[in-house]
Amino acid sequence: MLKWKENLSIGVADIDDQHMEIFRRINSLLSAMKDGRGENELAKVTAFLEEYVETHFAAEEELMNKIDYPDTELHVAMHNTFKEEMHDIIDEIKTNGVNKALVIKTNSRLGLWWIDHINKVDKKIGVYNNKQ
Repeated sequence: MLKWKENLSIGVADIDDQHMEIFRRINSLLSAMKDGRGENELAKVTAFLEEYVETHFAAEEELMNKIDYPDTELHVAMHNTFKEEMHDIIDEIKTNGVNKALVIKTNSRLGLWWIDHINKVDKKIGVYNNKQ
């Protein structure tokens, strides 16, 4: 399970709340997998994430533009890469259906990406924002 820890906070309440919601949704997938319901839950979670990441990334990008964040272009490129991966996973579900390997692959990509992205990239926005 992904555990939200205060050290993941970037210091911007709206963004932190959105990150926590993403963790909750990923954890619902993990829980479903543990209970043998992962395949049924994957389509629901990916549909939510597809919509929610658009909203979340838009909020981050709006904040970066508002504070004139210097690494906005690189950060947006990372968001776009993640969205492409999400679309690839969703396309795979539509084309081949859901299987356990896809559930595991999706879960691994989602969990690891978010923790890494928040720790290495999003926190820099918070630091820059707090200097303003």
